[in-house]
Amino acid sequence: MARVDKHIEAEKDLTIYKVNGGLSAGELLRLNNELLTGQSTEKIIFDFMNGSLKNISPEVFKQEIIGSKSRTEKRKEIKLAIIAKKDIDFGMGRMYAAYIEMEDIGVNISVFRTQSEALNWLGLG
Repeated sequence: MARVDKHIEAEKDLTIYKVNGGLSAGELLRLNNELLTGQSTEKIIFDFMNGSLKNISPEVFKQEIIGSKSRTEKRKEIKLAIIAKKDIDFGMGRMYAAYIEMEDIGVNISVFRTQSEALNWLGLG
């Protein structure tokens, strides 16, 4: 089970979720629901520098994203940056991003190795 710390920088319209430990499928569902139903800012970072996505199967990613499509219709487009230093988490982040892109649910997403790369992509660097 992971600990997820949420930090909002309202002046930058930025929410940062710092994940510590291995994220479970249930925790992903909760975060995804918050992200896609407008309970966060327009710019979002999922920081996995001290966390991991390795406990979540590709099938869970796929089902969660497909199930998310109806929840995003009222949401403004958001930019989501995933930061992952480990190869396994970077690859899982790319898989998550690919499912989001295929379903066209209004999330502009990219995966990075460093926070500075993510902030630059979000226009905050």
